[in-house]
Amino acid sequence: MSINRTKLGLGLILGTVAILALSTKPYAQDQIIADVHMHPHPANDPTDVLAWMDRNNVQWAGLGPMTGGRSVREHYAEVMGSRYIPFGGQSQLNMIYRDGGNDALEDPERDDFKALMKMLEEDFAAGKLKGIGEIFANARTTSKAWMGRKMRIDAPTNRAMLDLAAKHGGVLNMHLQWDKDSVKELGVLAGSNPAGRIVIAHCGSNTKPDDIRAILKKHQNLYCDLSARHPPKMSPKLMKKKPEQKIFTAKSLNKGWRKLIEEMPDRFMVGTDTKTEKHYDKGIEVIRKGLLANLTPETAKKVAYANAQKLFSLTK
Repeated sequence: MSINRTKLGLGLILGTVAILALSTKPYAQDQIIADVHMHPHPANDPTDVLAWMDRNNVQWAGLGPMTGGRSVREHYAEVMGSRYIPFGGQSQLNMIYRDGGNDALEDPERDDFKALMKMLEEDFAAGKLKGIGEIFANARTTSKAWMGRKMRIDAPTNRAMLDLAAKHGGVLNMHLQWDKDSVKELGVLAGSNPAGRIVIAHCGSNTKPDDIRAILKKHQNLYCDLSARHPPKMSPKLMKKKPEQKIFTAKSLNKGWRKLIEEMPDRFMVGTDTKTEKHYDKGIEVIRKGLLANLTPETAKKVAYANAQKLFSLTK
């Protein structure tokens, strides 16, 4: 009995040491980060957001505003300068959906969609955009209320936005959960313009590593952001209810996902997808301890910021 207790005690000590070693790896703790899934929010002052970023050694952050549109985006850009990753169109696409549902989202002849495309063209040409999105193409069960919708991924509107982004060296960010028809349509969309690059938000939300491996191998213009697949965006209750959505926690990285990320280190990026100061700090902490510390130094650097820096042509 005493031998077993000694072994148990030793095991607990070694486990604790291993966790501490992972959480204090210099390359994980000191690495700069590009947060590619940070929605500007009208309630947050961008000066405060910069303070969050500075405190957490986040060099760049951004995506499209869910509400507030162009004015919110331009305010963040004015205050944050090159540290903001500006995306457009999300607010306007949300309004189009609320006005006419999926049929409206898929109709390229609507006046409001044409107006959106005109605005995006102008802002791309003026150097004010890095991309379009987040496009809620399939959030059927992964978002609440009116955000929980599903459209054709290869709809004419999405093709038009992909072509526009490609023309200007930009990127689409697309929220797309892994329904079979949506995955097939994503392949059609990606294949329609190989120069058009698409970031799959949340790595498909409910995917397994093999799901992502298959489509990344087939389409070189697809990438993944790992946001919302870890705490604090995933609450303990949600992780228990939907364990397949969890990729990493503050203490561990799923083995299958680690293998995939190391296999394709140029295709993954990180994001917080939170809007409060407390959750922002925690989100970056979890990214460092649970994800970056469990990757090789070379891969951790790419996932932390180098992939985003290259994809979005980010400058300091």
